[in-house]
Amino acid sequence: MKPINITSNRSKIELLAGLYSVRIVGGWKVKTNNFHFVIKELRTGLEIESKKTSWGIQSYVLGRKAKKIGSISIPRSSTYEIELFNVDQLQVKPYNHPLINYFQNYLPKDQIEFFIG
Repeated sequence: MKPINITSNRSKIELLAGLYSVRIVGGWKVKTNNFHFVIKELRTGLEIESKKTSWGIQSYVLGRKAKKIGSISIPRSSTYEIELFNVDQLQVKPYNHPLINYFQNYLPKDQIEFFIG
């Protein structure tokens, strides 16, 4: 799956059954605040809750910095719709270092992406 820009709400994706990590792509300093999402199976309307992670593992997704914010368990292969809430409260900075963060600005929303994989 390719990352979804957080300004694109109600994106549809095909997911196979399994456990997936949910990541924010764009930087390693991520404050979710009240940002959350709902994943709904289109055929049955089943809503799947995500589990927040205690340790936000830093990684790369397609060559860009990403931080894990949670995980989801998909019970069956199907088409799902992702709805994002409180996107304006999501804050991301490129680096997760206190000294560097002091001089960085938060990324604009059009540079932040949501990734399931």
